[in-house]
Amino acid sequence: MAAAKYREQVTLSRSGEPGKPITVRGGSIRNGLRTLPVVGVNPGGTNPDYGFVLNGVHDVTITGFGIGGALGSVQLADTQQVTLDGNIMGGGTPSGPQTVGVHLGGTTQATTISRNIIRGRPHTTVAVDAGATGAVLTTNAVDNQAGGAGIRVTDAPGTVITSNTVSSVCGPAIGLLGDSSRAVVENNVLATAFDTGRNAPACSPDQSTAKLSVSTGSVPGTVADYNLAEPFANGPIYSWAGTSHATAADFTKSVPQQGAHDLTAEAHYSGNVDTQLPIGSNSPAIDSADADAPGELSTDLYGYQRIDDPYVPNTGTGSKVYDRGAFEFTTSSRWISVQGQPQKVPAGAPATFSIRDQETWSPVVPYSLDFGDGTPAVTTTQLAVEHTYQTAGSYQLTVVATEQNGDTTTSSDTVQVVPPAPIVP
Repeated sequence: MAAAKYREQVTLSRSGEPGKPITVRGGSIRNGLRTLPVVGVNPGGTNPDYGFVLNGVHDVTITGFGIGGALGSVQLADTQQVTLDGNIMGGGTPSGPQTVGVHLGGTTQATTISRNIIRGRPHTTVAVDAGATGAVLTTNAVDNQAGGAGIRVTDAPGTVITSNTVSSVCGPAIGLLGDSSRAVVENNVLATAFDTGRNAPACSPDQSTAKLSVSTGSVPGTVADYNLAEPFANGPIYSWAGTSHATAADFTKSVPQQGAHDLTAEAHYSGNVDTQLPIGSNSPAIDSADADAPGELSTDLYGYQRIDDPYVPNTGTGSKVYDRGAFEFTTSSRWISVQGQPQKVPAGAPATFSIRDQETWSPVVPYSLDFGDGTPAVTTTQLAVEHTYQTAGSYQLTVVATEQNGDTTTSSDTVQVVPPAPIVP
């Protein structure tokens, strides 16, 4: 679908088949919200309740959308085999009804919520409620901007919560309530807040600042390990069966079968910390995850391959080397560019296009250059390529670097081709 604003609530009533889901596809979140079709947002007017509503359908995938709504972004009820992958979702307000960003209700079965950026101001950003079974929440960046809970699971046994980066202040980053037993909580980064300015207001006495809160009924069969939790305002990190624990060390000492590899530390983020929290080069989350945890994906939120940082000791476990949280620290997201000489290319005359590339832990196998003039793309391992445009005009030049591990990085530039200089006697 085209990148535009669709000011409506989309209700899906058709189902796919097992192994052949109906896929509603937008764009790629790696390129940002402005490049995505946005559903459920009405600037300057009244927003619909949700962006997408799925009720009683099965085998459906929604990927590559910006999604919003007055009550939340997506509501699922009595669905089976539904996947929400690679979306930027928001919506909900802290006032009025108990709003939820993404809501799994009724008898939802085998729901996968993966590689999404989920934010907004609801009371709970992601809620898995009673009757839901087989839910997997993996590799999402979840931010509750209203001070409420990040991920809340209520009376939904067997929920898998793996490799998410979840931010909350006056509510648990992850909360298991009622009977949510047999849960898996691994490889998550439990953050204090994306915006440290939101740390200033004090939480009310009835609000818990514990990053992981597990009720007594949710303890049986539940596994919590390889999580990294950031402390907040000297509050507890864990609330386990009604008992608070200040640090990961305190937690595993009191509950010997849990949290043996958990960390209480600052996660150390990189770049512009806004609503995503990618980790930086000094983060203890690097190369310290359980790569074989249930629900763990081989690529991070942006689709980059999990990769071993050669400068960091491997302290995780499993068949491969993964980072904790939704973001892999990798040079695959490096910056590349291409520039032509001369700056204005005469038609019919050769020009040299130079590729500038940063260091990468996974070597580039080929570069592919599409010159935008209809000629076949050129694949090369060289950093300089010669090309001749035959007609004056403006062309979009695109270079794609493909690394040994399969990751790709793309850069584009506009090439101005001018008429050839006149011959002067």
